[in-house]
Amino acid sequence: NNGPPGALIHLASMQPDPSDRLDQEPGTFHRYVGSNIDGTANLLDALENNPPRQLIYTSSISVYGRPVTNPAKETDPVIGRGIYSITKRFGEQLVELFSDRCQVTVLRLPSLYGAEQADSLIDGLARLAIKDQVIELYHRGEILRDCLHVDDAVSAIISCISTPPEASFCCMNLGCG
Repeated sequence: NNGPPGALIHLASMQPDPSDRLDQEPGTFHRYVGSNIDGTANLLDALENNPPRQLIYTSSISVYGRPVTNPAKETDPVIGRGIYSITKRFGEQLVELFSDRCQVTVLRLPSLYGAEQADSLIDGLARLAIKDQVIELYHRGEILRDCLHVDDAVSAIISCISTPPEASFCCMNLGCG
């Protein structure tokens, strides 16, 4: 054993799926809780006796629900109501408890897009535009969505590893608003 790992990056979670109908699909709550909360708790249990020097947890800006300002500030209230945002916020709280063992950074990501991500918001809009199909604007087009290229998310993670935040716990929103 060469000591604890330098950094552990926790990227795993069950992602939101528009086809999830909480009122019609049995087990949807259990799947999100099992992946996003139990999975994080199991990871922290496994690290208990040999914590890394740094733990980076990827969360979601969906924890804000519909933020009052755009871009949302890390100090804004977290009021996300969906099962995904609730379980991601609970995961954040679990890793924050681990900050007495190592430096913990939470990165709240917006919608990601990039090559081979056919299910992203950007790719979906591009498919509609290429096919000259109607792009529906919800809420009169007044809701803004932040998107981030996957390469920029990776760069932020690498930056956090090369220059870790000084605080034992740090939460940062990624994206431009």
